[in-house]
Amino acid sequence: MTKTAKATTAPATPVVATVKLLVGEKAIKAALVSIHRRGQTLQQDIHQAACSVLDHVAKHSDIRLVTELLVACPDMTRKNALKDWFVAFGPVMIDGDEVTFVKGKACDVKGAMLEPFWMFSPEPVYVPVDVAALLDKIIKKLAKDEKETGATGKHTALMHSLAKLKPATV
Repeated sequence: MTKTAKATTAPATPVVATVKLLVGEKAIKAALVSIHRRGQTLQQDIHQAACSVLDHVAKHSDIRLVTELLVACPDMTRKNALKDWFVAFGPVMIDGDEVTFVKGKACDVKGAMLEPFWMFSPEPVYVPVDVAALLDKIIKKLAKDEKETGATGKHTALMHSLAKLKPATV
C-alpha cells in the first residue's frame, strides 16, 4: 500500500505595508550580523527537524511530517532543495506538493545528517539574460520556421522588428 500526503497551504505571511528603514551604516551592519546569525540558527533548526522527520519516516512509514515540515518552512526557504534531499535520502517520492511513501526504498539518516539540504542541492548560479543572444535565437528560429514550412516572408517583418530591438554592443 502506498501512502500519500498532500501539503496544505500555510497561513499567508502578512505583507508589510511599510518598512521602517535602518538609518546609518552602523544600524545596517548590526542588522546584517543579526540576519546572518539568525539565518545560521534557522538553517540548523530546519536540518535537525528534517533529519528527525526522515528518521520518523524510516521507523514508522509515516510521511505526514515531511509535508508538515515543507509547509512550516518560510517562503524564503529553498524548498525544492529540501524535497530533493528527502527523495535522495529517504523512502519518499515528491511530485509537486504530494509526498508519497516508497515501500522498500532504503533510508539513509546518517548520510542525510552529514549533508544538509542546502549543500546537497546547491542554489544554481544566477545567469543574467543576454538580450542580444536571446533575440538572435528567436530570429534564427523564425527564419528556420519560414524555411521549413515554406512560408517565405511569413515572419520577415517580425524578424526585422526584433533585430531593431537588439541592444547596441559596446
